[in-house]
Amino acid sequence: IVHTVHGFSFHAFQRAWVRRFYEALERRAARITDGLILVSERDRETALQLGIGRPEQHRLIRYGIEAERFRVNGLPRAARRRHLGLDPDRPVVGTVACLKPQKAPRDFVRACHLIRQRVPEAQFVLVGDGALRPAVERWRRRLGLEGSLHLVGWRHDVPEWLAAMDVFVLASRWEGLPIACLEAMAAGLPVVATTAGGIPEVVAHERTGYLVPVAQPAQLAEATVRLLRDADARRAMGAAGAASLAGRLTLERMVR
Repeated sequence: IVHTVHGFSFHAFQRAWVRRFYEALERRAARITDGLILVSERDRETALQLGIGRPEQHRLIRYGIEAERFRVNGLPRAARRRHLGLDPDRPVVGTVACLKPQKAPRDFVRACHLIRQRVPEAQFVLVGDGALRPAVERWRRRLGLEGSLHLVGWRHDVPEWLAAMDVFVLASRWEGLPIACLEAMAAGLPVVATTAGGIPEVVAHERTGYLVPVAQPAQLAEATVRLLRDADARRAMGAAGAASLAGRLTLERMVR
């Protein structure tokens, strides 16, 4: 019996009794489990602290991706934006996320509103869908972002959307190790993300992007504005992020 932990079933945004209940269930299930595969060091530390399994049961296997899929060549960025229905002359800030509480889409929308106050020409893309779609549409309308924030739903052409972006943002409130960050880095994008879960294990603060505390959309916005105003930093961080994946977070290594 093998359990793969993609972030645990409990987190800091649950009521205390709910969190304790799920912690107890995880401990009980671990007793009949032969091995637990954890995708981040943060999850392994959490398991050890809470007595979920024994150290010899734990195996750290971080996600790997096919990075070459996200190195899109061909169309210039402006032409790619035009092809996707975006304004080719305006900078693009985007995210790829399921619209559920874990990914904090409200924090992303709020950050977009704050960014637009300082960079009025910015446009925003949210790739993904889910239960919070109606709420996201309401927040977008209330903040006057209907002409600037594009909700494009589920897509099979995520590499094309990443190639149209200038900055990638992830507002997650809890995580294991988000593949979306790895894909954005493979696409050569600087990443602005929260410190949730294993994100700091792949996004190096001030080297491949910026890390900010969880549930702080104002700080997400501040870091993003800094990048939008500094093209050299965007290029340098994007290149550093892509290089950091080589030999470390590949699909081949994960499978092996």
